[in-house]
Amino acid sequence: MSSRPFFTVITPVYNRSEIVVQTILSVLDQQFSDFEYLLVNDASTDGSLDVLKAFAQQDQRIKVIDLEENEGRCYARNEGLKHARGEWICYLDSDDQYYIDHLSTMRNLIKKNPELKAFATDQHINGVLKKYRRKTLHADIIELTLNDFIEDNPLTANQLCHAPLPDIQWSNERIPISEDWLFMRSLSLRYPILKTAIVTNNLRDHDDRSMNTTDPEIFVYYNLLAANKFIQENLVPAFISKRIRVYTDLLCANVYLKYGMKKNAFKIFKRYLVRPSAFVYALFYKGIVKFFL
Repeated sequence: MSSRPFFTVITPVYNRSEIVVQTILSVLDQQFSDFEYLLVNDASTDGSLDVLKAFAQQDQRIKVIDLEENEGRCYARNEGLKHARGEWICYLDSDDQYYIDHLSTMRNLIKKNPELKAFATDQHINGVLKKYRRKTLHADIIELTLNDFIEDNPLTANQLCHAPLPDIQWSNERIPISEDWLFMRSLSLRYPILKTAIVTNNLRDHDDRSMNTTDPEIFVYYNLLAANKFIQENLVPAFISKRIRVYTDLLCANVYLKYGMKKNAFKIFKRYLVRPSAFVYALFYKGIVKFFL
């Protein structure tokens, strides 16, 4: 093994003492073994730190970063980036798993496409192939750019691998929802992401997953925050900014309707009834139907 590992894998951990064991083992079982594994303990209170330290004692590729205060996934991932020595960066959430060929598949993509800085593989969700809104995302190989992240977020952090990039990091604010969408938009604005249809990881959708436990008001607040941060912090054309704002509004309105919060949804729809820039989006009509049901 070289002095500098080929990959750095970063996993933020907060109160996952029971489920994180399978996550860690899925990394240690990789066919391609030239990696370091940074486990960032985000001030867990359930014994997760002891689990992480026990693994670190057994495998020298594992390093534990222990945060004094709970800072959230963005901060934890950035701490991992600060300590990363690998030539390439990968992520794995603490309740998910890599398949045995995840890193070897990424390495093959990198070797075949040395001019690119970012890559992605496909994903299972609870063992079932991930569904995408657009059929083109199921292509054997596809190059994703910002346009693919304006009205959708087709990737999770688990699917991604990128070179260390000084102009790219996770948000410096605590954003528990849509932080990956913000990151993917910023990354794809600067660098195309080459995605393969090879499935190399599994997202475990369970009751305690943050997407399933977040209050709708919180979901709406952070989706709007993430969209606005991207627009404010990046030089993007006005027409793209407009598309992002309109789509995010419609997404939030539909979330409100899902929970029966019609007054909140109507405030959003009312803006577009007099300023009909939303009329081209299916979400607008889906929301109107939901509103009157």
